[in-house]
Amino acid sequence: IDVNKGKGALASAIRSLDMLMNKDHVNIAALNREKIMLLFNNEQKEEAFARYKNVRESAGATDTLDVIGATLLLDKNDFPAVINVLEPWANKKSPLAQVYSQLAQAYRENKEPKKSLAVLNAGVLNTKDDYLFLDLADEYRLSGKGKLSFEYLKQAFSSKTIDFSEKNRIILSLLAPNSSFTLDQAQELANILV
Repeated sequence: IDVNKGKGALASAIRSLDMLMNKDHVNIAALNREKIMLLFNNEQKEEAFARYKNVRESAGATDTLDVIGATLLLDKNDFPAVINVLEPWANKKSPLAQVYSQLAQAYRENKEPKKSLAVLNAGVLNTKDDYLFLDLADEYRLSGKGKLSFEYLKQAFSSKTIDFSEKNRIILSLLAPNSSFTLDQAQELANILV
């Protein structure tokens, strides 16, 4: 399956996954999630969404499954549905950072920036996932609060769990002509890396 995915042969990966799903002693929940994403990435989006709904109905909702469902709904720009699906998991303090990240995105697109910030802050507390600092930085930047955005970028850059390549990509974007950050700020972030 992974070899086919790596080669971009998603239809072959789906066929292999279907054969594996018919075996005994397999993690069918994980395989269903994998199949939904394979279908989605293979541009079989309606089939992916139908499978998500069917799995959710038959096996029950989980935060992991609903994060995948939210990905499908975000692709459809159905932000109220994303909120409907993920808000209960945020309220239950899910340990998955994607719950908070995707929910914040849906709130932002639904013109609810205060809720977006609140859910991201709750996510930081509930997941201890430093990648959410990047989401907070983006949210504050989009809200026109550059100073707070920069403070969260500094927290993210101080993190040992965020990949160097991600930090490097951010510095390169800060050097773009249309960046709202100064060269001194980009230099300060670069200094954190060394």
